[in-house]
Amino acid sequence: MMKKLSVLLIIAFGILMISCKPTPKQAAEFNNKIIDQTDAMISQYNVFIKTWQHYEFGDPDLSDIKDDFKSLQEQIKTTMEEIGNLKKFDGKNEFKDAALEYAGSYKGVVDEEWTQIMSLLKKGEDFEKSDASKCDRLAKTIDEKTGDADDKFFKFQKEFAKKYKFTLE
Repeated sequence: MMKKLSVLLIIAFGILMISCKPTPKQAAEFNNKIIDQTDAMISQYNVFIKTWQHYEFGDPDLSDIKDDFKSLQEQIKTTMEEIGNLKKFDGKNEFKDAALEYAGSYKGVVDEEWTQIMSLLKKGEDFEKSDASKCDRLAKTIDEKTGDADDKFFKFQKEFAKKYKFTLE
C-alpha cells in the first residue's frame, strides 16, 4: 500500500512540474515587455540619428542635437532600469540579461563614440576636415557595433520564441 502511494505521489509531482511550465502566451507577454523597452530606446536613437543627419558640420547651434542626445541617454537609462526590474522568466534571467546586454551595447556606443563626436561638433566654426574624417570613422564603428548588437539580440529573441512556441510579430 505504501509503495502504491509513493508511486502516485511521484506521478502527481511529475504532472505538477510539467504543468508549471510557462505557456506560449506568457512567453509572448514577457517578450513584449522587453521589446516595448528596447523599441523605446531604438525609437529615441532614431530621432537622434535623424537630427545628426541634418546637422551641418561647423554650425555653432548644437541645441537640437544636444537635446536629442540627452533624451537618448535618458531613454537608455530608463530602458535598462525597466528591464532590470523585470522578474525572472521560467526561473531564468536569460532573456532579461540578453536585453540588458543589448541596451548596454547602445549605452556603450553613446558613452564612447557619440560622446567623442559631440565633442568634435562643439568646435563649431573651428571644425576642420580632419574632424569630419574622424566623425566618419567613428560613425562606421558605431554602425558596426550597433549592427552586431542588433543581430545578436534578434537571434536570441528568435530562439526564445522557438523555445516557448510563440510567433514573433
